[in-house]
Amino acid sequence: ESWALRQGKPTINQPLRYAGQYADSETGLHYNLFRYYDPGVGRFTTQDPIGLNGGLNLYQYAPNPLGWIDPMGLTLTGVDFAGSPDLFPVKDGQRNIVQIMMQGSRGRDFTVAYKTAGIKKSDAASYTWHHVDDFDPETGKTTMQLVKTQTHVESFPHRGSVSQFEQHFGVKYETPEAIKVSHSKGWLKGRLPKTCP
Repeated sequence: ESWALRQGKPTINQPLRYAGQYADSETGLHYNLFRYYDPGVGRFTTQDPIGLNGGLNLYQYAPNPLGWIDPMGLTLTGVDFAGSPDLFPVKDGQRNIVQIMMQGSRGRDFTVAYKTAGIKKSDAASYTWHHVDDFDPETGKTTMQLVKTQTHVESFPHRGSVSQFEQHFGVKYETPEAIKVSHSKGWLKGRLPKTCP
C-alpha cells in the first residue's frame, strides 16, 4: 500500500496507464485512441485498424516480447530461436541449426538446410526454417533454425537474412533476379532454373 493509504488519507485517481493508455473505470478496459485493450487477457478487443500490416494476429498487444524491443513500435528486429524449446527435437546425426549459402528462394534454402541438417522434410511437418539476421554478403552464408511453424508465425513481423539479402542486392527474394545473384556469386546449389535466362 502507498503511504497515503496507510495514513487513511484519500488518494487521487490516476487513469493514465502504460504507453499512454487511458483506464476506463466503467469497463475495466484501457483506451488506446483507436481501440480498447483488455489488461485481463492481454489482448485488444477489436482488430488492428491497419489490418495485416500490424502482424498476423490482429488482436495482439505486441509480438513475442523476447524478440521485440521497440518502444515506438516502428522497428523490425531479428529473432533468434537458439536455445528455444520450440526448435525441432533432433536425433543422433541431426541438427536443428545449420549454416547455408543463400539460394535466392526460400524453397531452395529449405532444401539445402534439410540436407545439411540430416532431417527429412516429411519428419518436420509442423516446423519451418527461420532465416536468422546474420547474412554475410561476402560469403552468402546465413544461419537457419528449424522451429515450430506456429512459433515462427507468432514472431512476425521480423527481420531476417532474407530482408538483409534484398536490401544488400536490391532485388526481391523468390525472384529469378535473386536466384541469379546467388548463381553469379557461386552460392547456388543445383541447376539454374529455366526461368533465369
